[in-house]
Amino acid sequence: DTDNPDLRICDYFSPTKQSVAPIPPKDSKVSASISGGTILRVSRNKTWSVKFYDESEKEISYSQFKWNIKSDFELIKTENENKIQLRIDNEDCIGSSFLLQVLSLKDEVLAEANITIVEGFS
Repeated sequence: DTDNPDLRICDYFSPTKQSVAPIPPKDSKVSASISGGTILRVSRNKTWSVKFYDESEKEISYSQFKWNIKSDFELIKTENENKIQLRIDNEDCIGSSFLLQVLSLKDEVLAEANITIVEGFS
């Protein structure tokens, strides 16, 4: 036993493996995946998130992206890091759909999801 509390000496343990994946080099290929479903109910908030992967499909930390919405109607959006919360209050949009995209800073589509507006009650 090499511990000595009087001298404040104790066995050293290596720190655990880093929990956040490394950021990939700028010239590597990054892919993305959007999760959160394919429907948005009228008058309800819904959140989607994105995860990023390197060329070997390992999850990585990546911040060089932006959310993009392609639609013919206005949505209320709140972005927070890798999440986006959307809401629509216009019942005339029921049955319509829009495209939720994750773009690189060069406007390359990394991931997209087609979302359909449905009635607010379940």
